[in-house]
Amino acid sequence: MYKLCVTEKSAQNQALLEEAFLRLALRHNYDDITISDICREAGLSRKVYYRLFENKNDVLYALIDHTLGSFEAYEPEMEPLHRFFSYWKEQKPLLDALDRSQCNALLMDRVVRFVLNYNPSILLVIYPDLLQWDRDTQMFFIAGLFCMMLDWHVRGFDSSVEEISQSLLTLLSAPLHPYG
Repeated sequence: MYKLCVTEKSAQNQALLEEAFLRLALRHNYDDITISDICREAGLSRKVYYRLFENKNDVLYALIDHTLGSFEAYEPEMEPLHRFFSYWKEQKPLLDALDRSQCNALLMDRVVRFVLNYNPSILLVIYPDLLQWDRDTQMFFIAGLFCMMLDWHVRGFDSSVEEISQSLLTLLSAPLHPYG
């Protein structure tokens, strides 16, 4: 588990390491990246790295969690589903890096854990009716929403934010099974 930063300097160093990891992950597969590579790219020592992270996975977890955490502040006046899809379209470098290393399942795992365990209020930002649903239905919706977003990314964002949002709204307003 990565450590929560208590000083501005440690938060800056953590951000530098996350950014360095992302730059490397855009060029190399996850398994080929070492902690030494990340430190070299960030211009920081391994000692600094290990003050903030226990292992290589932690820098990826922190990057994903911080990306998820910054969603709430993104364009609050925007319609919720447009906001969701616009935000993730802007996160293309992270999505590219995860896809390159076949780590999309990790994103799904972190999303469900982050939303349901740490920040359930984010559900209101995505789709206001979600908090009225039971936990299993919320997990189903979140996983489906992220699968839809990841597929949209893999297809090269081939439809507009408005079109993908409307597709989701159509799915939400239709019965899940055609036979009722």
